[in-house]
Amino acid sequence: MADLMAQLKTQAVGEWEMVGECFFTREPLYDMSWGDDFELEDKRLTCAPFGGPIAAIRDERRTVLVTHGSSAVAAGGGLKPLLRTFTSAGESLGACLWEGGRLVAWGWTEEQQLAIVEATGKVSLFSPFAEKIREFSFGAVVEKDGVAAAEVYGSGVVVVTEPRQPAAPPGAAAAAADVTPSECCEIWVVSNVRDPKPIRLKSPSKEAYRAAAAAAAAAAGTGARGSGPLPGVITGLGGLGRPWLPQCLAVLDPRVTLSRGVEVLAVVGGSLWQLDEASATDHYPLALRAAGSAVHLAVSPDGSFIALYTSDDRLLVLSADLNRQLTEFETRGADFAPTGLYWVGSDAVLLTWPDAAVLVGAFGDSVQWSFSEDLTAVIPEVDGCRLIMGRTAQQLLRKVPESCVEVFRPGATGPAAQLWDARTLYDDQNPRCDRILRSIQDLSPASLSAAVATCIQAAGHDLNPVRQRALMRAAAYGRPFCPPDFPRQLMYGVACRLRILNAARDPRVGLPLTMTQLEALSLPVLVARLISYRQWLLAYRVAEVLKNIPGGLAVAVGGGGGSGGGAATAAASAASGGGDGAATGPPMGQEQVLVQWACAKISAASAASGSPVDDEQLKDAIVAKLKCCPSVRYAPLAAHALAVGRRRLALRLLEEERSAAQQVPLLLSLAVGPWVSGGRSAAAATLRSSTTDAEEGGEGGREEVLQRALRKAVESGDTDLVYLVLFGMYRACSLPEFWHVVAQRPLARNLFIRYCKAKEPELLETILTAAAAGGSPAAAAAAAAFPPSAAAAELSGLQFRAALAAEEQQTDPAPAATKLASTLADVAQKYGQSKECAFQSKAVAEMGSLLREQVKLERETGQRLFVGLSLVDTLRTAIRLGHHKAATALKKQFSVTDRRLTWIKVRTLAEARDWESLEGFATELRRNPIGWEPFVEAAKKWNAPQDYTAR
Repeated sequence: MADLMAQLKTQAVGEWEMVGECFFTREPLYDMSWGDDFELEDKRLTCAPFGGPIAAIRDERRTVLVTHGSSAVAAGGGLKPLLRTFTSAGESLGACLWEGGRLVAWGWTEEQQLAIVEATGKVSLFSPFAEKIREFSFGAVVEKDGVAAAEVYGSGVVVVTEPRQPAAPPGAAAAAADVTPSECCEIWVVSNVRDPKPIRLKSPSKEAYRAAAAAAAAAAGTGARGSGPLPGVITGLGGLGRPWLPQCLAVLDPRVTLSRGVEVLAVVGGSLWQLDEASATDHYPLALRAAGSAVHLAVSPDGSFIALYTSDDRLLVLSADLNRQLTEFETRGADFAPTGLYWVGSDAVLLTWPDAAVLVGAFGDSVQWSFSEDLTAVIPEVDGCRLIMGRTAQQLLRKVPESCVEVFRPGATGPAAQLWDARTLYDDQNPRCDRILRSIQDLSPASLSAAVATCIQAAGHDLNPVRQRALMRAAAYGRPFCPPDFPRQLMYGVACRLRILNAARDPRVGLPLTMTQLEALSLPVLVARLISYRQWLLAYRVAEVLKNIPGGLAVAVGGGGGSGGGAATAAASAASGGGDGAATGPPMGQEQVLVQWACAKISAASAASGSPVDDEQLKDAIVAKLKCCPSVRYAPLAAHALAVGRRRLALRLLEEERSAAQQVPLLLSLAVGPWVSGGRSAAAATLRSSTTDAEEGGEGGREEVLQRALRKAVESGDTDLVYLVLFGMYRACSLPEFWHVVAQRPLARNLFIRYCKAKEPELLETILTAAAAGGSPAAAAAAAAFPPSAAAAELSGLQFRAALAAEEQQTDPAPAATKLASTLADVAQKYGQSKECAFQSKAVAEMGSLLREQVKLERETGQRLFVGLSLVDTLRTAIRLGHHKAATALKKQFSVTDRRLTWIKVRTLAEARDWESLEGFATELRRNPIGWEPFVEAAKKWNAPQDYTAR
């Protein structure tokens, strides 16, 4: 056991290189497996950070032999390059033909979307599986000028346009370098590819470009080094460094700027310009001003330092405010300038050549490496760089973490190193282990706790599973002797994260993350990235343990976490059926993983060639897999099925949805589709053309889905949902179809009628008339005929005098009553169109006639007492006032029987105690239809005089 532990310790420090006071190491990650049919030599690569995918395409800047099936394929009579994507381990993910124009620049966004910038300013976004997602453009101005250079960063894209050249006179010829452009180049930025809004940044002054062009011409005339194209650098298709363009530029992410906006650093001649949307500030570092220009420019991951490689072979490191020069390093012996400059975390700068590299530390110390294979690609990370060496290997270059140094450094005697030795002796059953443990405790009360924590941290940073296990065993040996205040969950949390990291680093997955990168990315974002890699089982298992890991559900904010937050948002948005979202996403749980898996399964089944998978079988397979999570929502799956054209599958999936709030809107969209701004007729025309098969009334027919949506809304008890369905149907369906569905649901019908009565009475009459629903149009017209205060009253009661009281106090009621009588005549005519509404027609006609007679009575008597009364009340009022002839005329007009009129007269006169009139009426009667007892009873009830009662 002691020999094994010593061997592990020796292996740990075998590749360490000391740069100043720090150690750096190159650790192997993968043996690349590109495949025999992939020619790496003629390819243009771009690699995503945080162990992301790799994209490759034929480099059109090189003259290469094109063979079928490798670099390009014959399509449409021409050769189109093949875009291929791989995992970090070189496993193929996908491929597609590149149909666009000339590729100026490309890169991976923080959501692991491949952004390809064309010379016209169009940007195309692809998934890790080479599937085109969407595209956008920088606008007509950029398209007109053309793109000279571009850079993809975090969440956006920066482009530099070509200088606008003046129109040359006919027959004139001049060198391009001697022509002064009419306008300098412009720098445009889209800060969020999910919501592309091009913004033009301020540009350096024209005088700066003129001075830089003059200095470049002078250097070319004298043959100064660095004035011409650099060996090994491809400049055939333009780019930066040409006259009237910046020599180089770098993007400052909004997360590291004081303005919280995108800023660009650009080198123009001997000045360094800091550009944003509002201003352009020039800085003049002495070494840069003396050199006259720079070849490379890079910003550290945390935004604290700026690195410049000048044209006189000097490396400058400046502070973030560009006011202090921290380091200056001069390269010697190089025949030409380096091909790249990269930050190794924020601790050192890496200068690369095709077969060599120089690592420069913080204080100017350096180490040089020579490679047996060409350096194919360098991928900067938050804690180092990944190096792809030719076709064979990938390495991680990083600073050795301090915890690993304390344990493994040769000759180390600190508490952590002693704890490692104590565990080695304990495994060999050597009693000296107890003595070493006690010596650690004797150093200070917190020394053993610090040693245990250091071993745990070293295990987290180590990439070798065997050393991880040995370090955790050493920490476990000292953990029982630590004070009670030692963090109880520290070891468990690191152990869980190590298991996740080791599973993600597996070549079959291809995510070579370190613990530092995972802390910057966060576990929920890692789940989202596993989903984007379609590693469903691993993503599900990681999501399953997230809630048990201390801090596992926290999403990192800022720094590297921001670059992963977008991925979480994209995955969460897709899981919820939505589109674009904000910059920080919610934690990814098991439900979201299963929903994403189901969406991918639906897409794969829809895109599969040959016989399609039956909707019922696909639905059963999805439900069987999702039944383990009762809280999962099926509405997002139905929305995705509808988006890919599986309408019947969407209907079947909605049967499993329990939330009416999510089910009803989607059912409505399945039936009537999106609402068209052109109005109901345009929407109906669109829907008729898109859902012809469903309108036949079969399974999942349009009417059936509408009834189902309305039934679910009514059963939910939410009137807002009912109104949503009603208004959606009204906007998109024809009026007969709309009322045919609504009339079958009394609650929905009553709600719609109530709304129309309160807000739009004419709308109800229009709909019912167009629907030809018997007497309903006439009923709606009758309700609309009354003033708003009377419209809510029951029409059958015919009591609307109180509703007219307010109008009577202000104006003469006669014109209003006359107008109402005319309207009721029209209503009676509408009722008369239906044989089933003969009674309603007669009743409304008589009501209009009564209104006319009441107006006539008020005009004759000069008293406002009649309008609004019923027929009986009108007769009683006329009798009380002594207008017996008018009462008799009303009796004849409205066919009131003698018996009824006699009863009305007796009671009215008795109530008024008009005994003389009552006696005269009794005397005038030739034939008494009610007998004399009612006269006597009425007189007794209303306290008639004794003599009259006796008589």
